[in-house]
Amino acid sequence: MNRISCIVLGILVHVSTCMADDATVARGPYQGVMATIPGKIEAENFDEGGEGYAYHDEEEENQGAGARLDEGVDVKSEDGRTCLGWTVKGEWLEYTVDVKETSQYKYTVFATTDNNNAAFHFEVDGEAITKTKVVGSTGDWSSYKEVTGVTKELTEGKHVIRLVIDDSFFDIDWFRFEPYVELKKINLFQQGKVVYATDEILDSIVFKSSATYAYKDQQLCYSTQKLLDSIRFNFKDPSIGENGLVTDDFVYDPNMTYRDMNSYMSESQGPKGQIIKETYSGINGSNTLYVYLPNGYDKNKKYNIFYLMHGGSENEGTLFSNDIKFQNVLDNMINKGDIEPTIVVTPTFNKCEAATFWREFRESVVPFVESKYSTYAESTSLEDLQTSRMHRAYGGFSMGSLSVWNVFANCLDIVGYYMPLSGNYWYGNTGEDAARELNNVVERSGLEDNQFAIFCATGTNDMAYNNMNPQMEAMKKMSHFHYTSDFNEGNFYYLVAQGKEHWWGHVKHYIAQALPYFFHKDFVKE
Repeated sequence: MNRISCIVLGILVHVSTCMADDATVARGPYQGVMATIPGKIEAENFDEGGEGYAYHDEEEENQGAGARLDEGVDVKSEDGRTCLGWTVKGEWLEYTVDVKETSQYKYTVFATTDNNNAAFHFEVDGEAITKTKVVGSTGDWSSYKEVTGVTKELTEGKHVIRLVIDDSFFDIDWFRFEPYVELKKINLFQQGKVVYATDEILDSIVFKSSATYAYKDQQLCYSTQKLLDSIRFNFKDPSIGENGLVTDDFVYDPNMTYRDMNSYMSESQGPKGQIIKETYSGINGSNTLYVYLPNGYDKNKKYNIFYLMHGGSENEGTLFSNDIKFQNVLDNMINKGDIEPTIVVTPTFNKCEAATFWREFRESVVPFVESKYSTYAESTSLEDLQTSRMHRAYGGFSMGSLSVWNVFANCLDIVGYYMPLSGNYWYGNTGEDAARELNNVVERSGLEDNQFAIFCATGTNDMAYNNMNPQMEAMKKMSHFHYTSDFNEGNFYYLVAQGKEHWWGHVKHYIAQALPYFFHKDFVKE
């Protein structure tokens, strides 16, 4: 072979080697086939391309040896399923997908873990499309559950979805994306109230159809397009369906700012409510509480009920004392039509602790009060208290705010609205610890994120301000808390008043702003 032939052969060998090297990092869908959305994606079918290109895994070896043995991702096969395992915070996998329709999507991840903090989120083309989602312990590694949430809008066409591990140690079998229509885009009107319904409930109202539009009586009934926002349906007797959400037409400010509510603070010139001192026998012995009944209270009518707790070194009579006169706020708000006639109860934690009062609240106070006074609870059975939970609220100031967080953590099944004022949740060592545990509470409850609302408030000069802020900021990042004062759109808000201190004189103004935002939605059964 002459010198020129050797040179040519050497060039060919070099080019061939470079092409082989490039092939090992070529990005592309698994086996050349893009997954489709809507659709189901097996977690082990991540893109081809290797470490740093199609995935990042902390270990070089496939610890599971279940599939994709030439890759570093840990894949295992057991009990007839192939899944991702040994997930570690910071790892990620990518999947090339074909999105068939521009829409928000409901995602479902089929996973298992014994770690309460295990979490993930999805990104598309480098942008987060979901919040961090906590998986929540399934009890043991053989028990899988569906973990669901909602994405931001995905546009039609080819995209790369990235699954990011935010906290370690959970297994993933598969995940699925299905079209999702925001509740606000499914508006029906019944007897002056807006009815919000799920797709499943709509199926009982309109014709079943896989098309974008469905019709009934020659009228457009359902659409996934923005057109729906401008349509109001007016059926005489629509079926709400099991667990349908009924709301009224209250207009929320989505970003409330503090304002003085001075017109509510002076004694009402109109009708006044009645304040009654009650004694009951509870789990901590004999105790007293006060009940505010709105003017014209009628035992044959149903009333929303608001339990409001005092602060440290105070008692059940503090709110209605000559120093605070909270009854003035209630009288004025009811007379002006800003809230419906409402029963307000002021109990005390002075025979236990603020953090443990939830037991007395649940086992003694609620049964006593709501067996004597007319609320939306048909009885004080657990089922009836759960059914009426969106007509029950709990608030508190200072140490009373600590009791609010603990009622949320332990009584979410019977209370729908919460008002913690100038006080944080004493859990763990950081605000993030507290926020994550509250997020886990929602996860364990089985409730949807629109089945509760939390309105928090404090002042910048309040001694609680620096303790509340870390928890509030961490809650904004959690998967089950959606930050806005429009409680049709979210479930959590934090009102901060510039210059206000740790004093009931300011807190009364917070309550006067917050309370009108309560009790505007309800989950009902046929």
